[in-house]
Amino acid sequence: ALPIYWSYDGRLMVFQLFNFAPKPGEPSFKIGWFDMKCRDTGNCQPQYLQAPAGIVIGLPQFSPKKYQILLSGTDEDHGSHMQDVYLFEFDSNGRPGSLINLTNSDQTDEWPPQWLPDGSGFLTACWESSLQINEYNLCRYGTTSGPPDILVHLPSNMNQFILSPDGKRLVDLTSVPAAQQDAYRLFDLDTHQTSILKQNENLNWETPAFSADSQYLGFLWEKGQRATVIHLATGKEYSILDTGKPGSISWLG
Repeated sequence: ALPIYWSYDGRLMVFQLFNFAPKPGEPSFKIGWFDMKCRDTGNCQPQYLQAPAGIVIGLPQFSPKKYQILLSGTDEDHGSHMQDVYLFEFDSNGRPGSLINLTNSDQTDEWPPQWLPDGSGFLTACWESSLQINEYNLCRYGTTSGPPDILVHLPSNMNQFILSPDGKRLVDLTSVPAAQQDAYRLFDLDTHQTSILKQNENLNWETPAFSADSQYLGFLWEKGQRATVIHLATGKEYSILDTGKPGSISWLG
């Protein structure tokens, strides 16, 4: 299973399950959830979201404010098969409603969605045929179907990013071919300025994490053997772990 995501109040837990034995016509993974009120009865069995035939969805993300889940997906039976963003909403009894396609365009490819801090909508990199390959716009959508607000043209290849908790910065991992290295790249949504935070041959996409106040970025590198924190305003770098053993990193509070 991929990482577990919790609802804002800790009642609902959602996960993506791989490697089960699918029946004919079923996808090779499922989106499951638990309603933790099951602890009252002691009967905690996973429930699974049901998508319409041909819709393949994954990568669930809970809203920071409501019982809503964003998912990336495609319609394998119709249209252009471009990526869309879908939404499930649970009612007060923990039951999911129908799957809603929020972006629903055969001309625009959206990937990946990330909730705005207030839960009013989400940001995503979006590509359409008028753009060059590897060029993207940053689009903002609400939680009902409709056209996006195009906020800014993103730096080349910034289509897979993490959003800071205050919604003001993006960080991605970009290639530096001349040096045969990768780099963590910071993009400021207020100033539209881009800067390189860290460049090395041993960086990876899975580990970067913003602090809760959006002032620092922490990450593992050197195959998980080193941990570093960077103060974003000054670029000052702090080494907080240097060991021969791989590990993981997460922010508290």
